[in-house]
Amino acid sequence: MLPRFYCLLFVGLFIFFSSQAQTPRIDSLRIVLNSITDPVKSASISSDLSEGFFDTRLYPDSAYFYAEKAFKIAQNNGLIRQKARALANLGMVFSQLDKHEEALVNFQNAKTVFQELDDPLSLSVINSSIANVHYEMKQYEVAIGYFQKAIAMSIKEKDSIGMLIDYMNIGETEYKIGRFDASKTHLEYALNLMQKTNATFAAGHIYYGNTLLALGMVDSASFEGDIALELSEKEGNIKNISEASELLFKANVAQDDYKSAIGHYERFIVYKDSINAAKELNNIEKLKLNFDLSEKEKELAYVSQKTKYLNVIYILAGFGLVLLIFLISRQRKISRMTRDIHEIQTNLVRNKMIERDALLSKNSATSSFTMTKAQDAKIKE
Repeated sequence: MLPRFYCLLFVGLFIFFSSQAQTPRIDSLRIVLNSITDPVKSASISSDLSEGFFDTRLYPDSAYFYAEKAFKIAQNNGLIRQKARALANLGMVFSQLDKHEEALVNFQNAKTVFQELDDPLSLSVINSSIANVHYEMKQYEVAIGYFQKAIAMSIKEKDSIGMLIDYMNIGETEYKIGRFDASKTHLEYALNLMQKTNATFAAGHIYYGNTLLALGMVDSASFEGDIALELSEKEGNIKNISEASELLFKANVAQDDYKSAIGHYERFIVYKDSINAAKELNNIEKLKLNFDLSEKEKELAYVSQKTKYLNVIYILAGFGLVLLIFLISRQRKISRMTRDIHEIQTNLVRNKMIERDALLSKNSATSSFTMTKAQDAKIKE
């Protein structure tokens, strides 16, 4: 178990350092992005960052963040091509997260924009991406249809690499549904294109080897497995190393070469475990992204609810202001009426007092005259 542990450790470190190899470029792009105000450059660099994080296969949350940022910049500034690229990147992120429906929506939206731009090369890539999503959903017939559309676009543009890749994809898809002869034909065409273009894809030899093994051509399958393993190790692609080892293990068992089969099987298990470990790490990132998306939805719901409440508050405040103006106006009217009544009452009281004073004055004069007359009469006596 100890050698296997060290193998797993080595593969784990390989995954780690592969992801870290992107860090200097990503960091430099982040610095540049912070200093740019031009929307075209800002959208393009955001897409570069999204693709950089996507290539690490470990940071789908960051890939999503920058793809969405690029989309918003493009959308707000009417940047059609940058918008299509951002949509395609969002599709890739959702595809990596196994969110197939969301991936298809974004890819289809990107396809619509690329059709408006009349961009056959991009349409070939998008059709191939849509096909891959349907392949992952095990909708193999639909996937083949989109791969064929991608090939048609590549032929139109004389894009040999695009044709090569999608013939490989069709061959692998046909293998999945048991069309081994058709798979063999398409894969051989892809391998011929490899030779003409001097391109090397370990996956093509793996697909071809599996098809040959299914057709009972064991020695040829083993030969393809050896080529695939060598190329995979040069590429440093642990998935291809695992699949090439599995192909060689099956071929060795069919050849009764159990000694070689054991070695290939052990390598297959080690790399398969490493892939599963990487998937688990990726699942953590998926959970983080899902959490971020959930929090974002909650935040949007909160903002929406807050806006709703604010609108209600504004309406109530407006109504309250109208009511306050009405009450103030009414109070002023009442105050004016009270003042008028008070003046009337004051005038009435004043008039009453004047009348009383006059009456008192008259009564006082009469009394004095009477008293004087009485006093005179008394003196005369």
